[in-house]
Amino acid sequence: PVPITADSNALKKLLHEKIEKSDQGKLSLLHRLVLQLEAEELAEGLSKSFDKDRKAGKLSEERFQRVLAHVRTQRPYK
Repeated sequence: PVPITADSNALKKLLHEKIEKSDQGKLSLLHRLVLQLEAEELAEGLSKSFDKDRKAGKLSEERFQRVLAHVRTQRPYK
């Protein structure tokens, strides 16, 4: 068992060592895990931003319809 550490430098070193020893299958899995963590962080940030904009009235139905009408005048469907 590896002791759990709160020291970020020690943790980075430990993770690098584990990555170096990992086979292709584990590396692919680790990569997918990192991508998933990044996606969750982005989603959380977007959710907070949307909540803030919604509270500020920036995402009202009226505003959406105005923006949509403007976009349609700029890029009409053919």
